[in-house]
Amino acid sequence: MAELEEAIDYYHSLLDDEIGKESQAQLTRQLHHRQLFFGERPLCTVLRPRLLTVQQYQFLQQAIREVMPAFARAQQVALEDAAFRAQFKLADWEEELFQVDPGFSASSPTARMDTFFAAGSPPSLYFAEYNAETPAAAAYNDALSEVFLALPIMGAFQRRYEVRPLPGRHHVLHALLDAYRQWGASRGLRERPRIVILDWREVPTYSEFMLFQDYFASQDFECIIADPRQLEYHDGQLLVDGITPVHLVYKRVLLSELVEREGLGHPVIQAVRDGAVCMVNPFRCKLLHKKASFAVLSDEANASLFSTEEQVAIQRYIPWTRNVAERRTSFQGQQVDLLPFLSNRKDEFVLKPNDEYGGKGIVLG
Repeated sequence: MAELEEAIDYYHSLLDDEIGKESQAQLTRQLHHRQLFFGERPLCTVLRPRLLTVQQYQFLQQAIREVMPAFARAQQVALEDAAFRAQFKLADWEEELFQVDPGFSASSPTARMDTFFAAGSPPSLYFAEYNAETPAAAAYNDALSEVFLALPIMGAFQRRYEVRPLPGRHHVLHALLDAYRQWGASRGLRERPRIVILDWREVPTYSEFMLFQDYFASQDFECIIADPRQLEYHDGQLLVDGITPVHLVYKRVLLSELVEREGLGHPVIQAVRDGAVCMVNPFRCKLLHKKASFAVLSDEANASLFSTEEQVAIQRYIPWTRNVAERRTSFQGQQVDLLPFLSNRKDEFVLKPNDEYGGKGIVLG
């Protein structure tokens, strides 16, 4: 940590009036030139990159490697045991779609674990949320990294420190293609897929879809950005605007919003059910995307499902989480009545809806 603090202090020392103003002006120009906006809000307005040491990044990688087998185990048990699956509180329509085999092994080929570091030696890492349905920002991250590396302040900084970006778009493409190959193998398909990025045209992340479209095109993949209302399903083909068939759906639309607005009869839902297209992430992503997934992993009632190594990883990285209900449970080795316990110590806890995003419905204390 001392090495990182020294690097940050040096970075700040370079921000005199001249280099600071020049860098800020270039950042602003690049945001507009590359359309790096979340809706109408610029993605980044300050000259503060997120710096990680090599050791911190390796620690982050190791933490993910340790805890993800526990999530995979919970997914597998949920596939086989409806009573266990009930702990995730799926809606009836989610339960129905959960039964659809996506044609590939991973429930969430693209995913993002939201984490934060806690100061100390050794450092601590805590997971705040598992976005297992429609993780965003990989393309935004790549574009912002390119912008920052070219700023005058970073040029001066790199005369002393080596800085490497952490690109993400190629990981997304690999995940999409791996799922498509598995899906196509059982169907004898070898054709190069035409990709459709699927979400509402009015969402604030639309500019990231354009970044992905350009990137896929640079890798020689035809890609279309489409609103769900543009899709039709005829004669075993999913069509955009009734004309262009697509084979691989990069699903960025939230399933809950798609079903709420368009119903279970929507063309993409029908096409996936019929095995006519490959969709990433699939319907089954909803299970681990539920906030209840942290409760399932951290509840002592489920401990016997996990290996010793998985239990250690859960205790180390997953915050104590419970579905709110009238029950007895364990907290730091003590048995408590959950509802009175939460009421008496409410300032220590966060209340979250089971399936929301962007901070909606969260109550602190």
